[in-house]
Amino acid sequence: MEPTALIISIPRDIIFDIFSTLPVKSLMRFKSVSKFYNSLVCESVFVDIHQCRSRSRIKYIVRQRAKLYTIEAMEEGKVSPLHIDNFCEKLFYNYIMCVNGLFCCSMRNVDGVAICNPSTKVVRSLPRLKDCPKIDCAEYFCSMGFDPEEKTYKVLMTINVFAKPTRNWVFTLGRDEESWREIKGITDFVGKNAVCVSGVIYMLSYSKPNIFVLGFDVKSENFRMITLWNSLDEHMIGGSYNYNILKVNGKLAILDKKIWYLEGNFDLWILGKEEWEKHMIEIPAEHWTSPEFKRLTFCGTCDREILFTNKFASGQFICLCYNVTEKRWRNFEIQGFSEQSSINEIYCYDESLFPVERICNLFLN
Repeated sequence: MEPTALIISIPRDIIFDIFSTLPVKSLMRFKSVSKFYNSLVCESVFVDIHQCRSRSRIKYIVRQRAKLYTIEAMEEGKVSPLHIDNFCEKLFYNYIMCVNGLFCCSMRNVDGVAICNPSTKVVRSLPRLKDCPKIDCAEYFCSMGFDPEEKTYKVLMTINVFAKPTRNWVFTLGRDEESWREIKGITDFVGKNAVCVSGVIYMLSYSKPNIFVLGFDVKSENFRMITLWNSLDEHMIGGSYNYNILKVNGKLAILDKKIWYLEGNFDLWILGKEEWEKHMIEIPAEHWTSPEFKRLTFCGTCDREILFTNKFASGQFICLCYNVTEKRWRNFEIQGFSEQSSINEIYCYDESLFPVERICNLFLN
């Protein structure tokens, strides 16, 4: 008597729960197994729950000039090249911003914007501006925000031309499939860097002679000025290049780098409920007294940590992480680069299944 095949049917909710804990790489393979798995992985509810559970598996991307590398475990420090189809490494992006698992890449003198999901390794370019004529010497600044209530991503583009008002455009990923929408906003603003905190894009402006922070609410698409601390105007030496706007422990912060060359410490300003709070970050004495350590470079943030890198004459790369909450340092070596140029940024992100391929049908040329 031949044995009877045993068929076990697993309830859908159990499959849903198990799959929501898997890495994106495994889920992308399951999509090709059956229509059921493909449909499950693409559901918006599943995408949201999976990303929430992925926060225990933080990923890192290191940017070195036009090349991107991944680090699976930060403590191990071993990098490997990040290969993404249709992502042109010949283009050096002036601005790369990471928001909720997606990357927004743009250049200073071109209105083209690329959206990349490093987890699914898919990249798409947004449509070019149609109602804005090409202008010589125009400076483009792009930033991206995520509205946690409506689960939507929006890209904000500002264009600055000498002696002319700033113009602003918005593109909603997955909705504005054909064109940008011009909106009213601050008419005298020159963006330098940006960060998204709780549904608001905060941008550091370097409109001379003042430095200020401009907030853009992703949901309402309204702008507002953020008042800075009183002592800022007393230390304007070096302009806004001495400042970096950050997201630290879920709060807006600004890193003041102007005095570390002289005193061996940074000033970190964190925005509380009503006012800015000053925190001093002291560089460990064993590093500060070393001449090699004066190549220290700010590279990014990861939750409660601020990341710096230092390249020694021997070519060795060291990453130093300062925990703002615990007020302590840790460091490790980063290895595996194909060239010896300095590290530009280190990005920390959660894995995301967001279908970038649905944004538009244009590939990055």
